[in-house]
Amino acid sequence: MQNKKSLLFLTNFTEACFQAIPALAEWADHEDARLSLLHVHCPGRTEEGRAHKAMQSFFAEADRYARCERLLLAGDAETQIVSFCREARPEIVFAPASHPTGIPRVRHRSLRASLLRKSNMRIWSRGRNGSRAPRKAPENVAYIMSGHANWHSEATMAAHTAARYGAQFHMIHLTPHQPVHDGTSVADIRIGHPSLREEDLTALTGSLPMEPIVHSSTGDEFRELPRLLEESHASMVFLGERHAIRRGVFGYSVNRDLESRDCEFVCFPEKAMAGDTQLDLESLGTYRLLPELQ
Repeated sequence: MQNKKSLLFLTNFTEACFQAIPALAEWADHEDARLSLLHVHCPGRTEEGRAHKAMQSFFAEADRYARCERLLLAGDAETQIVSFCREARPEIVFAPASHPTGIPRVRHRSLRASLLRKSNMRIWSRGRNGSRAPRKAPENVAYIMSGHANWHSEATMAAHTAARYGAQFHMIHLTPHQPVHDGTSVADIRIGHPSLREEDLTALTGSLPMEPIVHSSTGDEFRELPRLLEESHASMVFLGERHAIRRGVFGYSVNRDLESRDCEFVCFPEKAMAGDTQLDLESLGTYRLLPELQ
């Protein structure tokens, strides 16, 4: 059982979390994975009691899985979740977006963006604007080439997910323009674009369960990426940290182009966590209150 895949679902018991359950259940069923439901609450007996009661009733169907754990931690959500991920090393962290309240949060920090940057784990989420709609099986799945050293395995994961749904698979290759100044060489203009050698692409497509539709463009990243996503009609997107988050005045946040779409997305960290050791949940019961992880 040590090699069994592990999925982590972060919940604060909101509507968005309940609406993400079908996607989580589908992944868990397909992967035959051990499942951990995790909530981080504020310290204190009152908050602990409320969290315990809410966790016991949340996603009751999950108890049918042979490996389902309901876990509580107390403290700062970002700190505790990152610490847990570094120890447990789940295959994917499911992090639903909270619904917008309509009130601007000037200094709000995105937990999802922080987790992607600090936990070095794959993050599943869904756009805010579309997350109120019932989930539908994707008809088009897209992979945005990340430029990561292991982009081949990322594309393979995306393609096999598309095959699982019987969806069309799209690969998006975007080369952003770079500022050109006097003395800039031609090679400098393409700094930072994902490497795409023809022989690599040919070898990859030959190993995939279906032939992908390739979308390629050179231009302003903020304009071209939404256009290519729209062109692909993707309702599930696999992409890297570079395209998933944006840096603003008050920190990092999830790319607005993803937030505005009715789509699920899986984000690959730039530097994946080394090793494959997982937290052994063999001896844990159906419910366990964990101590704080420092």
